[in-house]
Amino acid sequence: MPTHLNRKVGEVEYDKLIAGVTPPIHVNSGVIRQLAVAATYPRGTVLAKSSADNKLVILGTEPAVSSQAFDGDGATTTFVVTDKPLTINSVKVGGSDVVITSYDASTGKVVLAGAPAEGTGNVVVYYDEEVLTPDCILCDDTEIGTAADVNAAVFTAGCFNEDALTVADEYTMTEEDKDKLRERGIYLGTVLS
Repeated sequence: MPTHLNRKVGEVEYDKLIAGVTPPIHVNSGVIRQLAVAATYPRGTVLAKSSADNKLVILGTEPAVSSQAFDGDGATTTFVVTDKPLTINSVKVGGSDVVITSYDASTGKVVLAGAPAEGTGNVVVYYDEEVLTPDCILCDDTEIGTAADVNAAVFTAGCFNEDALTVADEYTMTEEDKDKLRERGIYLGTVLS
């Protein structure tokens, strides 16, 4: 029986994710951080890389916030944060915000406007521990579970349709996000219907 090599084998439907051939598309692998609640990220999901563990999360994820607790003694207004974060989000005493007079990122020294009253662990300094930077775009629909991180194929360069990209719910991609993607070789354009 003869085999016909010119017959139709299958079909590929254009999903409008790819917007051009310049710059050329590059595909690499990435590790997506496990989730608290399982989800499926669709093809075209924009991923950000964490400065804390180099894992990927969907763009629009809130950075992990760390904290350090201190005891107020009624006299001390200066506390030293051992991680020396770049910024301090807030300082709370008994759950209420207090005024920060100054903060020195090189030493971790936080100076408060007043001395918190005596009590165990009643001064809590909150700060960002990680920075999430837009990094790549997911190649295929990917299920992200709760038990382990997921290895996935990602686009690390190319020209993509901005209207076909997915970010976290309630998040809108900013010009700064687009600039960070462009720095990595990912350009955004539009595809006319």
